[in-house]
Amino acid sequence: MKKLFYSLAMLFIAITATAIPAKKGVKTTLKLTDGTQVVAELRGDEYGHYYEAADGRVFVESETPNIFTVADKAKLIGKADERRKARDARRAERRKEFGVPTSYTGKKKGIIILVNFANKTFKTENNNALFQRIANEENFSEGSFVGSVHDYFSKQSNGNFDLTFDVVGPVTVSRNDSYYGSNDIYGNDLRPQEMVVEACNLVADMVDFKDYDWDDNGEVDQVYVLYAGKGEADGGLPVTIWPHEWELSATGKVQNIDGMRINTYACGPELNGSGKINGIGTLCHEFTHCLGLPDFYDTGYQNFGLNAWSVMDYGCYNNNGFTPCNYTGYERMFCGWVNPTELKARNTTVTDMKSMDDFGEVFIMRNPGHDDEYYILQNVQQKGWDLYAKGKGLLIMHIDYNKDIWKKNKVNSSSSRQRCTIFPADNYLNANSLAGDPFPYGSKNSFGNGTLPSAKLYNNNSDGTKKMNIEITDIKMSSDGTISFNFVNNNEGAEEPEDLLFKETFDKCAGTGGNDNKWKGGIANAAFVPDNDTWTVQSAYGADRCARFGTGKVSGMATTPEFTVNGSAVFKFKAAPWGDENSTLNITSSNQGITLSDASFALNNNTWNECTLTLTGNGTVKISFAATNNRFFLDDMTVAKEITNGISIVNPIVNAGSNRIYSIDGRYLGNDINALGSGLYIVGGKKIVK
Repeated sequence: MKKLFYSLAMLFIAITATAIPAKKGVKTTLKLTDGTQVVAELRGDEYGHYYEAADGRVFVESETPNIFTVADKAKLIGKADERRKARDARRAERRKEFGVPTSYTGKKKGIIILVNFANKTFKTENNNALFQRIANEENFSEGSFVGSVHDYFSKQSNGNFDLTFDVVGPVTVSRNDSYYGSNDIYGNDLRPQEMVVEACNLVADMVDFKDYDWDDNGEVDQVYVLYAGKGEADGGLPVTIWPHEWELSATGKVQNIDGMRINTYACGPELNGSGKINGIGTLCHEFTHCLGLPDFYDTGYQNFGLNAWSVMDYGCYNNNGFTPCNYTGYERMFCGWVNPTELKARNTTVTDMKSMDDFGEVFIMRNPGHDDEYYILQNVQQKGWDLYAKGKGLLIMHIDYNKDIWKKNKVNSSSSRQRCTIFPADNYLNANSLAGDPFPYGSKNSFGNGTLPSAKLYNNNSDGTKKMNIEITDIKMSSDGTISFNFVNNNEGAEEPEDLLFKETFDKCAGTGGNDNKWKGGIANAAFVPDNDTWTVQSAYGADRCARFGTGKVSGMATTPEFTVNGSAVFKFKAAPWGDENSTLNITSSNQGITLSDASFALNNNTWNECTLTLTGNGTVKISFAATNNRFFLDDMTVAKEITNGISIVNPIVNAGSNRIYSIDGRYLGNDINALGSGLYIVGGKKIVK
């Protein structure tokens, strides 16, 4: 994988790839075929790279090693685009769910193969024992290292994801490095796959490749080859291999060892451009792809993406790769390691918000008109894995999630619609002004519709505008690094109904299934994280902002927390069966004195079923759910007091401009009751009938 180059002057266009482009500032003096020399800077990535001079001319290596010739830039770009498209098609076929949020906990194992070339070996001090420590040792802190790869993933998951590696070798492949790494006329390495094939077969008797199949699909998730010497992307000679991720199937060299298909691989060099041992940033970036996350940089160099704020962007090279940045709040949510707190109430005050390095709380606010567009709020402080962050404070992310775009690895490729980026406090999305990205910055301590930057949306809000209709004000950072702010939700219906007795959204469940229109298969296996913590459940799992109960063998059961009914109340919820099971949902009351108008609902397959029943009686009660088949989904529960009295009958109101009017279910209807038809409304907190 190649190091990112964020310069607005760069014009190398990329479409989709899991690649890191050339490291910024790699300049060299080239000898040309006509005998002249020119100073040029390295451009591109694994799909095509070249040198570009200050006058715009581009050069690639000629048939004579280390002698360069002028090239057609447009043709180089076109060829690189073809390779990216082919790579993207193969990735989509191989990883059907790439870009779909998942949950990774427990132990996983990767493999790192150390490879010598016939003409080049690892430095004596860079032996297997050292790389074992770099990969696996807890609190590894030798030299410039501040932790191992294992430490990094443990920190991001708050100890829930235990990633370790088998480090094997060094083994020696049959050829010199130039055989594998020399470039063709388009700047592409000729035979890196042959290095990987040789390496895998040389270690076949040392490991069991079954250990590296993370999802039991018969394929190793990734083989990482760490080769001796430098890589071309940050200062190695053109005959060295450009670090990259690729697939053996691209050249028909898929291997089968231990009954496992070996296809996807990544490789990187022992040394950086200065000739010193490399950091762990590339390894952390590559194995994050194994968790399903795409790249967040724009390979066309026109868009900001997430820049140094994400390990899937330039953040993997903070401190030369020795201190890759912490996962963003979005990335932790994506992996199932954090459940953001949703800001939905009209007014909320947040205090003592801890940093990402302290695994602090993450907040989310969704576009009421488009649930897959949302803002993520996180606190970044210059400590731990974020020690080399360029700024500190409240970072506001803007996500416009689209499964297909994520799967195709095109998240930030559109200049008009970056789908995972930030709102910078200084209003400059620029790699040279990262210190001004978090809030507060100077006098910038608020964010909303009327600020710069503004709380804009790509998709329409429920009011038809492309504004989030929120205000984040009085953003403060304390001396201990904690953040506080006030949040105001100006969207219609933000206030809860006055007589709400119980509510459960299951929005903290961060799995798959249900709200993503998936109803069976390998879904709904995340942690069950309800809004209310006194549920009684059996076989409960988190789905996509909803919950799944039961398994193929164990009947699911769910009992609500206790709430109080006096008279009658309306209970509304959504339910669905698992797949095509045609379940009936049975409902019971814990209090015989509180009766249910309906004790069962026949559920239609592959869709949500809107269910409503009336509770009648007095006292405390819990409501239980079970299905005739084992498995079922539940979502969006509310219990509200039935309106039977306490209503004022009034004449049309004059001069009511200061009174906000809501329907009985909480929808904002404006300020003029004279403009509304007959019905029941809430004005100034009181129910009225017109």
